[in-house]
Amino acid sequence: MLYLDSRNRGRLLSSTTRSALEALAINAAVAIEHARLYRETVEKARLEHEMQVAAEIQGKKPPAVLSSTPVLGILADQWCDVHSPAQTGARVNDALALRSIRALSVTLLCGLPTPEGRLRYCNAGHNRPLLIGAGGVRRLEVGGPPVRMFETARFDEESLTLTAGDRLIVYTDGVSEACNGADEGFGERRIVEVAEANPDPGPARLVGALATRVQALATGVPQSDDITALVIAYWG
Repeated sequence: MLYLDSRNRGRLLSSTTRSALEALAINAAVAIEHARLYRETVEKARLEHEMQVAAEIQGKKPPAVLSSTPVLGILADQWCDVHSPAQTGARVNDALALRSIRALSVTLLCGLPTPEGRLRYCNAGHNRPLLIGAGGVRRLEVGGPPVRMFETARFDEESLTLTAGDRLIVYTDGVSEACNGADEGFGERRIVEVAEANPDPGPARLVGALATRVQALATGVPQSDDITALVIAYWG
């Protein structure tokens, strides 16, 4: 819309004036549309670049140290005890977006348990943790993308009620993707099998059983990733 105003009363009676204004309006509309299309093209290219970089660094190794160190500093600094898990994910994402580190994305699982058995969590692109107990197997997958993958990413969270004997298994892909000589992966199914075969809710025993089973499967195969597992048990 082109809006004209004047201190004096009057009408635009001249056809020449009207034609000039119409031409100005058309040119302005074309320029605005071109600017919009250019902005969309730039944004699409940026997202494609970030996705490509994320795929390139999926093997982690040295860059993992560069990305995890500032995350630990951000978490320790101020937010874990103040914000909800979803807000924490967003704050970490925003803080990393301001860093000059080359487009590194980080998976993050943030959870807040209470002595009464409430668990609020946000899973930002991490392998789906497994909550195993009398109610069966539940995967913790509510959250969003890895932090730092998208500058404006926002996250969701879920609230659960734990019961006595529940165990939460958090693991890296070095566990689930460990392979034998036939390129057969360990997978989520074997993690559940190990948990069911070790009903003792003690976290240390289950972590040890997982490590033993992974090493047995991958015997003779070079280790390509870290093998890390965390088990949290709720006693009631």
